[in-house]
Amino acid sequence: MTDPFQKLREQLITVFQKTLKEELFGGASLALYHRGEKILSLYGGWKDAASTQPWEADTITLIWSAGKGVAAACLLHALQEKQISLNRRVAEFWPEFAQAGKEKITIDQLLSHRAGLAALDQKGLSLTDHEAIVQALAAQPPNWSNDRPFSKLAAGDERQEADGAQRLSVSLHTCGVAAAGSTAVRQPVRARLAGASTGATQPVAPAVEFRESSSHGYGARTFGFLIDELLRRITGATSLSNYWRTQFADPLELNLWFGIPESLLSKTADVIPAKTAPPPSDFGTAYADPSSLTRRAFMEPGGNFSTLAMNQPALRQASIISSGAISTADALAKFYSLLATQDDTRYFNSTTRRWMETPMTSGQDRVFLKETIFSAGFMMSGNLNIFPSSRSFGHPGAGGATAFAIPEAELGFAFLPNAMHHGVFSGSRTQRFIEAFAE
Repeated sequence: MTDPFQKLREQLITVFQKTLKEELFGGASLALYHRGEKILSLYGGWKDAASTQPWEADTITLIWSAGKGVAAACLLHALQEKQISLNRRVAEFWPEFAQAGKEKITIDQLLSHRAGLAALDQKGLSLTDHEAIVQALAAQPPNWSNDRPFSKLAAGDERQEADGAQRLSVSLHTCGVAAAGSTAVRQPVRARLAGASTGATQPVAPAVEFRESSSHGYGARTFGFLIDELLRRITGATSLSNYWRTQFADPLELNLWFGIPESLLSKTADVIPAKTAPPPSDFGTAYADPSSLTRRAFMEPGGNFSTLAMNQPALRQASIISSGAISTADALAKFYSLLATQDDTRYFNSTTRRWMETPMTSGQDRVFLKETIFSAGFMMSGNLNIFPSSRSFGHPGAGGATAFAIPEAELGFAFLPNAMHHGVFSGSRTQRFIEAFAE
């Protein structure tokens, strides 16, 4: 049988080798998985700033906000297991959250950055003081007036579950991907993304309501605390870091951590700050203004600290959900490939997967000051071209990290460098890997 991933594998290897040759510092890892099975795993360069320690197969590195998608998946899984719809109000499970006009905010608003809690008002709290931070978030009013809940798919989930399962079953075979027990012949990846060659039709995407007018603002630091606390309330005090380990990381042997054990400190790559300044932008101008929502969203909780601070053992061992996950590319890509799998697994059903790839908000982001699109905790591509297709979902991380699922091809991908490039999105270095999927 023809290898459907051969060309893509070759393209990614070429780009990865070129990237390492161009980098003066640091190293990286890359991985591509299909339905939980390894297609490609690469690593190279140096894991330390002094370029004395080679990057190895088990080297782990800080992935910044690329961990937000993993956190969102944990909460979605808990909601699925408890049969809780996303249109339920947060305060039903977290009563203190109802303070200061937030009593009507729903779970879907929280997940899609529409709750108006992009920035913490209270200053001076430690980034590792979960209890103090969630108490402050529960007590404060929204940064702006939140909009109505996204309820298109929340109503009638049982009917849509059956309809969606039928659509997804058809999609599996029309795009040529063999479901469990199926003998369908797989197509090359490019054909599946284009919905083209060998006469196949493009998979039917889930029904969505695209909300151009939704008001949203990215919670750079607050998001993780909000998701973590809601999960604790739903599960009965289980922290997100523990939920991740028991439900996913340990059973699947995924080397991804929200707070690494001391034994893994020596396996962790150094964070190397960007060597060049970012070009002028609206985001940069706003970030320089201490009173702007943009600056506040990236400063609180925790205050202003340097990128190098994340090399401190104490912060590496702390559970910092929004920006402190540490991982290998293999772990992240394998997990995303399971999110992309289009038949029900023991982890996620079709309704939950549909929430992952359903745009809940789009348009000008109040924090990024550019267009962003969010589903239930994941970023989507839109005009940003940060992922290979319109159905792809995932999350970039500061400095160039990225990870995403491609449902059309049931693939998961991750690229994790330790030498940062400027900016909060993936940038040109990472964009070359995205372009490889279309070549």
